[in-house]
Amino acid sequence: MAFTTAEKVDIRRHCGYPMYGGTPSSFQSYRFFTAYGTLEYRMNNMLAEEEAVVWTHNKNEVRDRATLFNKWRRDLCSFIGVPPGPGLGGGEGSVQLVV
Repeated sequence: MAFTTAEKVDIRRHCGYPMYGGTPSSFQSYRFFTAYGTLEYRMNNMLAEEEAVVWTHNKNEVRDRATLFNKWRRDLCSFIGVPPGPGLGGGEGSVQLVV
């Protein structure tokens, strides 16, 4: 089973590569970039078992990453022995900007 064109577009986009285009006729096609050529080759020649485990988008990825980052920030505060600052919703009181 081969990737659909739409799946290949998503894979290129998520890997940070530009669009392929209908015909690779310009100097910017994948043929002139080793990594891009490798990506195209692998997408076109994957085994069915390899395609079955392809990455899928996590709609909550940004939220999950921010939550994990903030957890590590709190863990650092705990390790150092200080309360989390106001930017982490903690601290001794809150800081307000008065204009």
